[in-house]
Amino acid sequence: MSPLHPAFQLQRSATKYEAQRAAGHDYNHWGRFYTITLREAKNVFEEDPNMTWLHVTAPKKQEIMDRVNSRLRDEQIPEVGYDILSWRMSNTLKNLRAQAIASSKEKEKKKKSESQSATDSTPAGSAGTLMFDPVRDY
Repeated sequence: MSPLHPAFQLQRSATKYEAQRAAGHDYNHWGRFYTITLREAKNVFEEDPNMTWLHVTAPKKQEIMDRVNSRLRDEQIPEVGYDILSWRMSNTLKNLRAQAIASSKEKEKKKKSESQSATDSTPAGSAGTLMFDPVRDY
């Protein structure tokens, strides 16, 4: 007998294949589940980019679960339990935050690089300009 309650059978460290198997989804079903939950996670993220699934209120989690399972039912895809939804939403919100941070850092780096190159550039023909060197420049 598993020490976990049946509603929480899927461990947080499960792979996507383990989650797919636990959900009873084939490849196409799982793709649709991913798309549906990505939209839901983006909605949560847009409301508060620092929100984690753990901090989403119980009524909000229930609304999301109801919407996800309604869409799955409409497409004749097996519904998911809280463990599968929680696994997916936790991972997706974490990934959205990581992407936002990486994007922000990249924009900051690009902006810094552009401002640096603008201050470093010298007019053509000035003393700081190097002549073309076929060895160096190829």
